Amino acid sequence: MVVYETLTDLLRQISQMETADDISRVADAEEQFLLYATPQEAAQIRDAFRQRSTELLQESQRQSEESLKILTQHGFVLDTTQWLTIARYAKKYGVSTQSVTNWIARGVIPSECVKDIPELNDIRLVKDQPYR
Repeated sequence: MVVYETLTDLLRQISQMETADDISRVADAEEQFLLYATPQEAAQIRDAFRQRSTELLQESQRQSEESLKILTQHGFVLDTTQWLTIARYAKKYGVSTQSVTNWIARGVIPSECVKDIPELNDIRLVKDQPYR
């Protein structure tokens, strides 16, 4: 675990968070830092973390809306509650992404249950139902 020695260093790391791993790593460091922080430092850290989290959430929502816009512009109408990315499918059903990819290649997952979307960097969606 990384422990940041200065408030400035921790705030810089918070502002640079991009991925879930970054958030987890910085949250662990924040927890350790808060054990010795003054109330003012703690408030500053929490505010920075909240602000960056809000920014990341807004960016994610913007990208999601843009993706849906691209899909509908190209005539794709999918109920997004019924289709998952390979990574989300694998996580939901407790299998590896490689297994899902292999199932698609071998036909375990029928072709009508797979959607490739070239307009979105060739993203591949899998119908949300168990296969095996």
